[in-house]
Amino acid sequence: MAIGIRQHDPARDGTFEIEEYHPNFVEVYFVPPARSLLAAGLDPTQAASYRTKLLDINGQDNFLTIHPISTFGDKPGFLKPKYGRIARITLDNTDIIFPNLDGAVPTTLEGVLEVLEELPSGFTKDYAYGLGLAKPYRFIINAVEELSVCTEIVITGNQATGPDRGSNQIFYISDNDFEQARRAMNSIDNLAQSAARTVRGTTAYNIMAERLGVPKRDPKEGRHPYRKLFTAVAQGKEQLSVEDQNAVINALSNQAASIADVQPEKLAKLPTPSVPEVPDELAPAPPFKPHVLVQPNPPLEKTLPEPLPDPDLANQVATGTPSKDFIAQITNALAVHVGPFSKLIVEREMKSNPNVFELISKLEEHVPNADERLVFRVRASHINATVKESGSDV
Repeated sequence: MAIGIRQHDPARDGTFEIEEYHPNFVEVYFVPPARSLLAAGLDPTQAASYRTKLLDINGQDNFLTIHPISTFGDKPGFLKPKYGRIARITLDNTDIIFPNLDGAVPTTLEGVLEVLEELPSGFTKDYAYGLGLAKPYRFIINAVEELSVCTEIVITGNQATGPDRGSNQIFYISDNDFEQARRAMNSIDNLAQSAARTVRGTTAYNIMAERLGVPKRDPKEGRHPYRKLFTAVAQGKEQLSVEDQNAVINALSNQAASIADVQPEKLAKLPTPSVPEVPDELAPAPPFKPHVLVQPNPPLEKTLPEPLPDPDLANQVATGTPSKDFIAQITNALAVHVGPFSKLIVEREMKSNPNVFELISKLEEHVPNADERLVFRVRASHINATVKESGSDV
């Protein structure tokens, strides 16, 4: 069900000033309301002097550029760009500029509001909250700012995702990649919400069941790995599969020396599993060993030469340098969390982090959610362990 933007009150939300830059190209400015100016310690009688550009609507070249700004007077950065570096988001070759306007760009408040209602899914459509990407999709902005020094994002069907080769200012995101990233984030949110609902319902049931002496029940975990993880986190416990436990053990084994050097006190505090004592009567007798005066030489065995290892895997095992197989697998694992930007992230981090463990550590930082970082860390360690096993003939 589509939901339109709310009715605006200029005294509460501010209003627009629209100027024609040239034929069929208008600039839209936000004029803040008096209450926001007062909250920011500014003179409300000079509201027009604080107007700030909000939109460029170009009917000739068929693009719309959003200038995301902070519109809350009681927040830092009032009327300034709301993101760290990205100052503009452009929708290229868009068909939303002329909704019922007979081929002309809007020149009235109502016309601009109609254009905002037609913005794609994932965008804030209410100017009173500052335009740009809706909060759940802020991670797309974060990814672009981490991967480039660009100040403008252009969402287009005519370019592949990545920085413009002739300029350091524009970062292109293909229509398909933007939609893939948006849908992936929606899916993660839905899985988390579903897990939370399941755990809340099960918790309420178990409280009542305990009072009535009825057996309790466990929440349904679902099939998706994220759903299982979110359910465990919502219960206050994080259970790992046998596969993930082995991956963690391999990772800890590989890092034991460095942990002992950097944090020996924490390593010393790890509990040592106790070994159950066996009663004397159940303990097996020592094996019988006949007295031999001279130990005969063992028979000579003809051994076959070891097979030659894959040189790429051998290099990873010997030096810790990621193999091509590892890079391909880790890129796919990261894509689950950050979408189509994973290849760019891995390529960039490889330049300054050639070691496997340093690379995994830096890639973790690009995963925004702590629970997802745990999943990625375990998968990455498992990939590394698997690649090492395939090169274990070295």
